[in-house]
Amino acid sequence: MPPWLRQLGIPVLLVVSAGLGTWWLLRPSPKPSIEAPPAPKPLVQIQVVELGPQRQVVRGSGAVSAARNLVASMAVGGQVAWIHPLLEPGGLLEKGEVFLRLDAREFELAVAQRRSERVQAEAELARARGQNRAAQRSFERLRGDGSDLDPALARREPELRAAQARLAGAQAALERAELDLERTRLRVPFESLVLERTVEVRQQVTPAAPVARFAGAESFWIRVPIPLRDAAFVGDEAAGRRVEIERTMTPRSSTLDGRLLRLAGEVDQVGRLVDAIVAIDEPLQVDPPVKLGEFVDVRFSSDRKVQGARLPRGALRGGERVYVVDESDELVVRSVHVAWGDRGTVVVDEGLRTGDRVIVSRMGVALPGMSLEVAPPTPAPGTRG
Repeated sequence: MPPWLRQLGIPVLLVVSAGLGTWWLLRPSPKPSIEAPPAPKPLVQIQVVELGPQRQVVRGSGAVSAARNLVASMAVGGQVAWIHPLLEPGGLLEKGEVFLRLDAREFELAVAQRRSERVQAEAELARARGQNRAAQRSFERLRGDGSDLDPALARREPELRAAQARLAGAQAALERAELDLERTRLRVPFESLVLERTVEVRQQVTPAAPVARFAGAESFWIRVPIPLRDAAFVGDEAAGRRVEIERTMTPRSSTLDGRLLRLAGEVDQVGRLVDAIVAIDEPLQVDPPVKLGEFVDVRFSSDRKVQGARLPRGALRGGERVYVVDESDELVVRSVHVAWGDRGTVVVDEGLRTGDRVIVSRMGVALPGMSLEVAPPTPAPGTRG
């Protein structure tokens, strides 16, 4: 090869190599194929339907109040001499127990004086009777002589009646003094929980002035507003029926037994509610004791039963429809009939079969036929009757 060609070929080779390298670096890279990922399936919670006899349950809430209230006051005035140590808010007094005494010395003196007056009246009556008998004998002698004296005056009957009246008055005065003496001591007429005390020892009180306030401790009441449509199942004919009371404000939740007493005689015109009166017997003997003002939940059970399924209220979609997951894990909209319900649950008696999987969780978008991912089932709410 001629030398000039060798010298010319080397630069050309370098230029061609540089061009090929530049083209290789700047060439467009092939676009990767993009495939859309599969849409995620919504995760839903379900409840497996189990049909069975369902007892109607009406639920409500209310505050505990006193069945009996007492504002104690004095019938006589005087100075407070003694107060029961338990006459403090929260104290418990037995039926008939004395809780306050006034200084009774003046009243005891009045009783002694009235007794003395009665003794004097008895003596006067005895003297009047003796005079009456003597006058009777004298009158009999005079009448035989043809005297025209008034028989009543002759026998001294007016003096006898006056002595009898004085004795009756003395006896009444004595009984009044003894009654006033008894009224210096105040007793509770029933087992009582002390709510308030308004007097102190050595304080001067007047008649009718309140000295303490009590609540009956044998029974507390709860006024539970319920819808008027449920009153037929929680009615006066069910008086005495056991109800279940759930305490949620205590350190540990607990349940108590109560008694349905009656329905109140007035309906709230705004909410169309009527109060059911429930009694708690011996409320201070439970652990912890029931407190006045405590807010509780109450459950009334009726005799009415239907064959159906109990679902959480959130399972209803727009009235009387539910979402069901079919065998292919796809969504189906099902119309149902709700027999009754309360704040948290409903009873469905038409539209479902045993084994149906009802969606009980929230769903943002729900379309018939959409695929779903099903979580383990949740237990059915409530219990059967």
